[in-house]
Amino acid sequence: MVKKILLFLVFSSSLFLWKIVFADVEIYSLMPNTSDDKKLEYIEIINNNSEKIDLSWYKLEDKSWTNFVIKNLILESKKTHKFYYNTTKIRLNNSKEVVKLYDDKNKLIDKVEYSSSQKDKKIIIKNLEKKVFVIKKIEEDDSINENNFFWGNKDEKVIIFTLFFCLLIFSLTYFFIIKKLVRD
Repeated sequence: MVKKILLFLVFSSSLFLWKIVFADVEIYSLMPNTSDDKKLEYIEIINNNSEKIDLSWYKLEDKSWTNFVIKNLILESKKTHKFYYNTTKIRLNNSKEVVKLYDDKNKLIDKVEYSSSQKDKKIIIKNLEKKVFVIKKIEEDDSINENNFFWGNKDEKVIIFTLFFCLLIFSLTYFFIIKKLVRD
């Protein structure tokens, strides 16, 4: 029985060596209303993760369902990348536009809506310095979606989840050891 307990301890401790990584790519800013849309209009994305991310097969899409599939792009940690109109062929409306970002499994990972824009001024979606989302007017259905709030970055969530998981495994381990000792 002691061998089983030791095996369990070794196995459960090896679980903590696994690294859990969440992709944290978001739309950072948009430049929809420019003096020369073909050269200056862009969608900018950011990698908020602590590691670089391969964005191959990620997809950008606008309200008219025009989409652009990203190929051969590795985005370094905490860096941004601008996708200009001349590359994507996504023409952003100056008002009432929706821009979506899908991962390589075609899962929606970010969605941005805006109702208006100013000439030659970019729309900043995320404020990186304060780590909060920029407040924006909720229009159409007045619903609140999770992208309107900041609940901590995903690296912090991984740490909390890992600590909880460790506590759970060690609690169960000690419970079974004490239960075995009481029986013997």
